[in-house]
Amino acid sequence: MEQNPGSGRRTSYDAKYNKIVENLGAEGATDKILYTILGISKATLHRWKHQYPDFAEAIWRGKDSYDGDQIESAVVKKAKGYQFDEVTQEVTSVYKDGRVVETRMMPTKIVTKEVPPDPAAQKLWLTNRRQGRFPNDNKLQISGSKTDPLPKVEIEVTHVETKSKMEGIVHGEKNKDKPERHTRSRL
Repeated sequence: MEQNPGSGRRTSYDAKYNKIVENLGAEGATDKILYTILGISKATLHRWKHQYPDFAEAIWRGKDSYDGDQIESAVVKKAKGYQFDEVTQEVTSVYKDGRVVETRMMPTKIVTKEVPPDPAAQKLWLTNRRQGRFPNDNKLQISGSKTDPLPKVEIEVTHVETKSKMEGIVHGEKNKDKPERHTRSRL
């Protein structure tokens, strides 16, 4: 049994807490919120995570659900593009009998702005959700010729420009971004 902070009574683990922490985690609750709502200490929460694997799993499932939903929504929003209202506010004073009685922020202008669809977010979404139709082609294979064999090497490249530069190097092209070095000879 654990001592509740400030209550003087002890709390023991109950399997019903699993559903509670999973639901709270799915709503974005942090560990601090979890142990506060359960009426236990931070140390007890961490001990229960180690002692009761189902409890730890429930916390993980809830937080994973929240994180995944939030990130997924943000990626989809960015991939599709969106609009938002930008509100400009100015300080306005309220007068009574010639004296300022209140100062408040008042909207003076509302402008609807548009964020265009982001191709990088679209690619991320499609390569992860539609892998069969949109494979993630970031691998570069390097191998030698029949007369000059090299071991076959596969490298994962994370940037498209880097991949094309590496392919050029493999095929004997000079790096166009790098100036050639000239040396001077002294007579």
